[in-house]
Amino acid sequence: MLSVLLNWSRDMFQFQAICCGSYLSIPRLTFTGRVRIDINSVNNFICNFDLDEPIKYGEQFDDFNPNGTGEFSFFDCFVTSALSSSAGSSIPDAVMNNKVVNNLNETYPKLVDIDVGYQRATVYGLTLAIVNSDGNIVLQGRLEPMMISQDMWARHVCVPGIAAGLSGQSVSILTNIKWGDTSGSPTLRDLQVESAKQGGNLSISLTIHSYTFDNDSRNFTLGYVIGAIGIAEIDEPMQFAGDRILSYENVKQLDIQKNTSDECFHFLSQGNDHPTWMYKAPFQISHNNRLTVDLSNSISLNEHGNFIDIGNLWLGVKNPKNDCIHVIGDHIPYLQVGWVPAGCIVDQILSTDELQLLSLSQLVIVRTTEDPRLITPKNEHQPITSLPVVSCEDKSSYLQLMLQEVPVFIRPIDFYHGRLEYNETISIRIKVTQYGKPMENQTVQVHHLRSRETFPRRGIVPMSYYATTNSQGLATFIFQVVKRIPFPRRYRQPVPPCNKTELPIDGYNQEIYQKIHSVVIQEMQHVAQVANILLAIGGRPVLDSNTTAPQYPTLGLPGGVLPHLHVNIEKFSKEQVYKLFMVIEMPHNLSVATNNSVIFNNTIGQFYTEIKDCIGFLGDSVFIQNRKAKQLIWPAVNVVTDVPTANTAIDIITHQGEGAAPIDPRQASKGSPNELAHFYEFEEIVCQRHLISDDQKTYCYSGDPISFDPSGVWPMQPNPSKDKIKYDSNCYVEVKAFHGAYRSLLRKLQDIFDGDTHGMTDAIAMMKSLSTHGRKVMWTKIMEGESEGNDTTCGPMWDYDW
Repeated sequence: MLSVLLNWSRDMFQFQAICCGSYLSIPRLTFTGRVRIDINSVNNFICNFDLDEPIKYGEQFDDFNPNGTGEFSFFDCFVTSALSSSAGSSIPDAVMNNKVVNNLNETYPKLVDIDVGYQRATVYGLTLAIVNSDGNIVLQGRLEPMMISQDMWARHVCVPGIAAGLSGQSVSILTNIKWGDTSGSPTLRDLQVESAKQGGNLSISLTIHSYTFDNDSRNFTLGYVIGAIGIAEIDEPMQFAGDRILSYENVKQLDIQKNTSDECFHFLSQGNDHPTWMYKAPFQISHNNRLTVDLSNSISLNEHGNFIDIGNLWLGVKNPKNDCIHVIGDHIPYLQVGWVPAGCIVDQILSTDELQLLSLSQLVIVRTTEDPRLITPKNEHQPITSLPVVSCEDKSSYLQLMLQEVPVFIRPIDFYHGRLEYNETISIRIKVTQYGKPMENQTVQVHHLRSRETFPRRGIVPMSYYATTNSQGLATFIFQVVKRIPFPRRYRQPVPPCNKTELPIDGYNQEIYQKIHSVVIQEMQHVAQVANILLAIGGRPVLDSNTTAPQYPTLGLPGGVLPHLHVNIEKFSKEQVYKLFMVIEMPHNLSVATNNSVIFNNTIGQFYTEIKDCIGFLGDSVFIQNRKAKQLIWPAVNVVTDVPTANTAIDIITHQGEGAAPIDPRQASKGSPNELAHFYEFEEIVCQRHLISDDQKTYCYSGDPISFDPSGVWPMQPNPSKDKIKYDSNCYVEVKAFHGAYRSLLRKLQDIFDGDTHGMTDAIAMMKSLSTHGRKVMWTKIMEGESEGNDTTCGPMWDYDW
């Protein structure tokens, strides 16, 4: 009877396969770089889900990343290896050094951790794209949900505790594949052609290591990633387990003499049973006798993230006849410069004899040693493997076993992550193979790994704890909820206390914040309104362009408005409101100047008056038929079809900005006749008094006070720019994340104004994401040496290009 330990809670259920092997096929792309995993650690504490004491906005918790966005994103990733099945390795491939990005015109993908106790973060909503040097997408696909915390181990042997450089490997598939111009890349062409024969999907593996939990580190929330993309086999599940895998289990990774200058060695314990030196390694043998082994999550690292030199490593196969190891190929080049760019993957063509051996025996990884004592077990009574002691080819050459293949490989192949309700069932398949071949008529028993009961009787339980494998080596188990679990859960004492303190800044100057927020909302509506006018007369609004996106600092506004106005991005102050905001929204007095045949409008209102006059002069004939369908239909945004509707739209914009007339500060716009125009909202802030009138004709700033506390303003640097921050600093990381959210929003808005009007809901979600990142860059301090003071914060960067 075979046994498998599975992990589920009483009311939450999550399974994911261990590793898959199809991404190892050729053609294959690999990419390397960094990844940003901005975990929201508030979700790690069950007390924060107490419905009787909900979390309040502005509270902070005593944990490593309470302000995390819960986002996952690639960070400076590039294609570093491309293997084509049709072209030789010497042929140049245009996909090399292409950038690997995610969610170009979508909000960032999210980390979802449904079960607080189990804490297995799963990435949802990730769209991967490979972009060439011209900015064109050559490959794009939607990642099926991927649990990033599977197959984890403490890979950094020098670093103790939870920050011990955890490493893990996760596998999924890419669906909804879109191809760009693949003409210059043999590898992309092969992937496109071969994947079409297998259902059109691609297989992807991500190995993430050296993640930084230390919030004082400049690499906080960053880790390194090694990715591989290959062809997904037809009908392959989202997380399909490879049929063969190397493991440290039942291998005594004995002490290795300190033969290098690596200071990391003194941290290692003596002869432990844990994977001190090497972990797991999935592999496959393809139809053309190619052995491919993935070691991206296999070899230990030092505190600098570099591979520890543990001597020469070799692939080998046990010879069951004469009790020795047959060494395959050359030694594994894990210390060479090109090892990581190649994905840490070994490709080896097998001879007929080697292929025959591997169909009957175990693949192993060994290291050479001249001292036979190193491969002698210290405790003969421990269940360790010490059989391979010499090379079949050279009996005087001693070999130390590091990893060996699991001969009978048992694992779930289905993915499920969610809550089961009362009487609901879920089917989970377990696959059993021996040396890559399915095992039929094998009885499999499941055990609950987390329960004190071997066979729990409440919550989620299998209908039967036993199942028999079919001809494909699959045993199917049906799980159900046998006793109702209340939902939503109300957590009572004893509950671990949550250390909550009020965040600084938040809670200050709330009235001023609300005033500016309302102005921003209306200005966003103005953008949409102007876009509708332009679409109605046959034009195309352009937002996603380096010629139209705003750059700061700048001189003057678009359209010749206020050409001598210095527009700077600075921290909030009454002076900034007075010298910039009020000037931009200043009511016009019919003053127009001409300079070198260029019309300069003294106010935005005058600029719109010129547009209104032009539309009136051209008449209804300027409006294009059937353009209504492309316009944005949204609250407070009018559809424009003729001169009157265009005039109404322009009047709303001007009245909301500068008032209904020079002597009337009200907007006088539909739905808000008593709401102040933007100019007067700003003047209230400067005067710190509300504007009131005694007889509806005379106005003065003598109303209730409006408080302003300068200490409640983040000390942001003026005119933030990527040129002002150091690479790899906390500021760099947060500002680049903000920039990515900003560019994604621009692309989405461009899609909307190009006709995808149904994307507005997504755009609003992206705006909220941008706001979250804006808060983070406002409170993230610039490191010493990057700016004038340690208290200065980064601020948002509006540069179009990074």
